Amino acid sequence: MSIRYKVLKIIIAILAAFVGNGLFYLLSGGKIELIPVKWLYENTNIFISLIALYITIYTYISIDKVSSISQMEGNPLEEIDYFGSVFHKLQDFDALDEASYTHNIKTILTDKLKRVNHPYAFSNALEFIIDSLVLYAAIGNNEKTKVDETGKDFKKFLIDEINQKYKDIKNKFFIASRSSQIMIHSIKLIEAILYYQQKNEYDELMDFYLLISIDSNYILNKSSRVLYHNYYGLYHQRHAIQLTKQSLDINTDRLFTVDGIKTLLNKANQLTAKQRFMILNKLEDAIHAFDKALSIASSSDIWTCYLYFNLSRSEYLYNVLSHKPSYNWLKHINQAIDDRFRVNEQLSYIEYERYVSNKNHKSKTRDKDYEQLLKKETTYLKAYYRYQESFAKLVKYSILIAQEEDIYDSKGALICPKDGYPWFDIDIPNRDNPKLKPFIENIERIQTI
Repeated sequence: MSIRYKVLKIIIAILAAFVGNGLFYLLSGGKIELIPVKWLYENTNIFISLIALYITIYTYISIDKVSSISQMEGNPLEEIDYFGSVFHKLQDFDALDEASYTHNIKTILTDKLKRVNHPYAFSNALEFIIDSLVLYAAIGNNEKTKVDETGKDFKKFLIDEINQKYKDIKNKFFIASRSSQIMIHSIKLIEAILYYQQKNEYDELMDFYLLISIDSNYILNKSSRVLYHNYYGLYHQRHAIQLTKQSLDINTDRLFTVDGIKTLLNKANQLTAKQRFMILNKLEDAIHAFDKALSIASSSDIWTCYLYFNLSRSEYLYNVLSHKPSYNWLKHINQAIDDRFRVNEQLSYIEYERYVSNKNHKSKTRDKDYEQLLKKETTYLKAYYRYQESFAKLVKYSILIAQEEDIYDSKGALICPKDGYPWFDIDIPNRDNPKLKPFIENIERIQTI
């Protein structure tokens, strides 16, 4: 209830009491006088008391309003320079499989939202979710991720919980207009990202409304801005890929396989001027958005490992369809591969420290144990990021094989010359992951020709 509405109710109550008392005076036999001195005298104390009550309530509401605003100051959603660390959260996610990983995150977030009892606490909970969203991409959309007996998946469950908590807080507390708008648009950002994460590359064109309905003026801190720009770029990139496949009648589910790239190179000239214009515009928007995100998150390996990969794919597609080598896509995909390797090393270090603390190993065994741990996939999250590293490598290899070029690693060492594909030993960790199957099968088919 707004402060104006509360004050209006108080004023109406005072006037009603004043008029009602006057009517009672008349109905009780009082005379109508130009100045009813007796009635005024008898009701002066009541009138003054009501005025004092009004002043007291108004003062209380004003103080409460100032208190609420002051208590919202310093919350991370409104701190422009705030950039949350993801790695310190990784220690909480040590599940060994996807179902346990989903349950782990659900338990942490449910507990956080249950403890929210003030707008400031709600802002902190929203920021925790925003900081962790990059980790939710590891959750699939299948029976393993169902969280209750209704069959509601984790991401649907999360957004419903957030919206309900916001309604509860809004009904219970006064929230300044600006702070309220920041919360609303932060919730929209979370919802748009969760919606995107539920889709696959080969899904139909996606509803862009969720993201464009966000007012970026209320996306303030660095964590939120990186997410906003990254997913803004991904929406445009996905639309560009879908339009390319539709316009050129490319039937493969995955564009960045050997078959997909070969088809793209053979048919690129078939685009009409209008089709090329629309696709290149979307790719330019995507590239610009990824560049913006990178300018904020350039020091975060866990973010750059995604951003450079996303940027490189848009740049490659732009180069092919514009017939101009405008961007160095290879440099950026190599950077993505290196950053994904670093993320895996850090995950191994976190796991190793947990292993040492649990087993109380002697220090002389630490180096040997660490080397062994690097090669293992002991948690679901580590397996996921090893898949991400492999995925980036396979996209790079697929493009270079389709273009019949030599393959070099990210440090410039020759892995395989262009005439050596039939003997190419694909060094891919986690290669049995079903999501990598289309890429590996494409390369293996080339090897048998």
